[in-house]
Amino acid sequence: MASHRRLLSPRLFMSLLAVLFGIGLLLSIDAVTMTVSAAVDPNYRPLDQENGTDRSTPAAGENIDPRITFVFTFVLPTATRTPTPINIGNKVWDDLDQDGRQDAGEPGMPGVTVQLWNSGKSNIIDSDITDGSGIYAVIAPTPGNYYVRVVLPNVNDAFSPKNQASGDDLLDSDINPSTNIGFTDLISIASNVISITSIDAGIIKFRTATPTRTPTPVNIGNFVWDDLDQDGRQDAGEPGMTGVVVQLWNSAKSQMLNQASTNASGFYTLIAPTPGNYYVRVVLPNFNDAFSPKNQAGGDDLLDSDINPSTNIGFTDLISIASNVISITTIDAGIIKFRTATPTRTPTPVNIGNKVWNDLDSDGIQDAGEPGLTGIVVQLWTADKVTLLDSDTTDANGIYTVRAPTPGGTYRVRVLKPAGSLFSPDNQGADDNADSDIIDSVISSNFGFTASLTFASNVISVSNIDAGLRSVPATPVPSSTPTKTATPTKTPTPVSGYDTIAVYGKIDNKFSLIDVLGDKPVNTAYTTYLSNAPVKGKFVMGDWNADTQRTPGLFKNGFFWYTNDIGPAATWSNVWIGPFGAHTVVAGRFSAGAANDCIGVIDKEFDSPDDGFPLFYTCELGAINPPGGILEHWLNVELPGPGKYQFIAGDFDIDGLDSIAVRRGNTFTWGNVAPSEGIADFPFVQDFGDPYTGYGLAVSGDWDGDGRDTVGLYFYDDKARFYWRNDQSPTYVLPFRQRLKNKVGTKQNVDSWQEITEVRKENANPLPVPGTPIPQATPYSTPTLMVTLTPTPSYVPDLYQTATPTAASDTSTPLPTQAPTEPFTPTPPATNTAVPTYPPTRTEVLPAASPTLEGSE
Repeated sequence: MASHRRLLSPRLFMSLLAVLFGIGLLLSIDAVTMTVSAAVDPNYRPLDQENGTDRSTPAAGENIDPRITFVFTFVLPTATRTPTPINIGNKVWDDLDQDGRQDAGEPGMPGVTVQLWNSGKSNIIDSDITDGSGIYAVIAPTPGNYYVRVVLPNVNDAFSPKNQASGDDLLDSDINPSTNIGFTDLISIASNVISITSIDAGIIKFRTATPTRTPTPVNIGNFVWDDLDQDGRQDAGEPGMTGVVVQLWNSAKSQMLNQASTNASGFYTLIAPTPGNYYVRVVLPNFNDAFSPKNQAGGDDLLDSDINPSTNIGFTDLISIASNVISITTIDAGIIKFRTATPTRTPTPVNIGNKVWNDLDSDGIQDAGEPGLTGIVVQLWTADKVTLLDSDTTDANGIYTVRAPTPGGTYRVRVLKPAGSLFSPDNQGADDNADSDIIDSVISSNFGFTASLTFASNVISVSNIDAGLRSVPATPVPSSTPTKTATPTKTPTPVSGYDTIAVYGKIDNKFSLIDVLGDKPVNTAYTTYLSNAPVKGKFVMGDWNADTQRTPGLFKNGFFWYTNDIGPAATWSNVWIGPFGAHTVVAGRFSAGAANDCIGVIDKEFDSPDDGFPLFYTCELGAINPPGGILEHWLNVELPGPGKYQFIAGDFDIDGLDSIAVRRGNTFTWGNVAPSEGIADFPFVQDFGDPYTGYGLAVSGDWDGDGRDTVGLYFYDDKARFYWRNDQSPTYVLPFRQRLKNKVGTKQNVDSWQEITEVRKENANPLPVPGTPIPQATPYSTPTLMVTLTPTPSYVPDLYQTATPTAASDTSTPLPTQAPTEPFTPTPPATNTAVPTYPPTRTEVLPAASPTLEGSE
């Protein structure tokens, strides 16, 4: 059976095409492709429409009209999904440390509104509220550009800083905290993105003060004490200081916050309003006081001093008080008190007497008519009968006087009876002015002596030590040899015949005495000890009490402090010279009337004009205010060169008196005019040279034991070198050298000294044999008259500007006062005892042909 295709009529085809077009519209013309194609069907066999016969075989001569076949092909679009909305999150958190980073322990914030806005920020597209963990999600309908906004829950809240997690977008905050506040930057979402979980927001919550207690004020203490041994440690027996002002300052030291005064025991309490950073300041009660060294208790903060003694003086270091601290009781201050010598006057020797009489009735009582005995030797001994202190011989009335050097000691009086005589019985009767005080028992070890005699500190005379003698020969002859003789103390003798040097370490407050001259002394050549001095000042050595031993002295704030002892237990006395600016201190025997060395201050700021300097001095060291006033001496010298002036004193001509030498650069010049002898010229010159790096310190001494002083230089760097010469030649020669191995402290000064046997080995000043001056009694016996210097008509410098100078080049300025007229007080009085005048200007100082001037600086 033949196969046939049914052919569509044109009308039917058009109808069908219309239907398909409608379907295409329903399916979206953009998604459907419709293809129409036509072809001739080769198997087409038309039917006879009239009778239905197959006309596939055409009749002869019949034209066959093949029909066109239409093929419709429908191409549907690829099956893509509808675009999925995008979830945007993630977290809003409470940024407790406000650093813009999500840290462990920082919680999410619930209830915070988060919105999604379009790219023009004109429409809210979505909104959400954070859950209990601070998580949110907003939905973007399609990929594109958006903003996320976070609404602050409180008007006082703030956003954390943005992008602070070092590039970690999962931990930072993405919300702008200032410009475009509350919004993210523009977020661009690509078409393949379905979720974003890195849009976070840190919020700095506004918080009222924690409803805990207001910070409790902090009590700060504790103790201000009198550091008697100056070691910076609270030792047993060192008392607290009352009435010392203690202050609390803020951390900038711009505001004082609290102030208190120490109580009777030295304790104080300051109140800091809150924990924080503060300074404590202690105000010295006296401008001459000083603070103890800090942190000297081996790490024990309960026993040390916490106040800075130099830099940042008077303040502690910064004190940081934590929030949980309510009390600090370790802020202590040691104070080194300025003390005048006790007693203020030089102790007065005690006169001891009174009478040796002929006890005619041998009853031990002075009766009327019993005469005094002349020519009897009476001696004063120490109580142990080892040292003879003084001796006297009775006068025509039997009266004698011996002197005890100081009150407070214990002594015995001895009477040397004439041969054949006997002592009267002692202590007979009730009247101590009429009995005999000499022990008469021959079996007593104290036969011929009194019992021990002790005198109170306020005693200056005892006149009831009497001795009765019986059976006295008609012409008594004193015994020349006592029945028991103790060896008197020897006159001090030098260990060596030459001077050595003593070094003072100002910062360390130590003296070091070197007993040999020679390169690198052995360790046993050093005697180094803490000075126990009340001040740190300009250092000089001198024989202050005429015992031949030079001991230390220090000048500061107008006072010269000196001691007659060597060792850490030395006691110090002072004398007022007067305040000066730039000055040098010198010591020596400046007057033939002085048994002891004198002390002088050279005012280096007064150079009037370019022709010399004034020396102010005194030889009276027995009182704070020298009775003879402060004397003056003009140094008529001016040296070339830029170096600083240095002044020393020495006996350069072996005449027993010291004069002044001046050093500038490599030049030393001196004269042999002692201060008590008038104006000093300087005709002698020496070129010392420049033996070592630096300027060095000038010093004079008798380095070879020939009795004549020469000069030296001491350099106090890490090598501690001393160079000296034993000649006075004007030309340069190679000096001697001694390296000291720097065993003597820091910021050093130097002077000459000579070791005396008894002083070094017994650490005490020897007492004199009878007839020699008593130490510390009246060391300056004959005051030197003030030198009157008569000016010539040329210019005379006037220290006090009492008249207008005639010289146009005058640049002199007034000097400070020279001596107080009232007893010592912490603030020295300003009244002068004299207005010194000075000689006219002199010009020729050094010889014109002096080799020193050639090539000098």
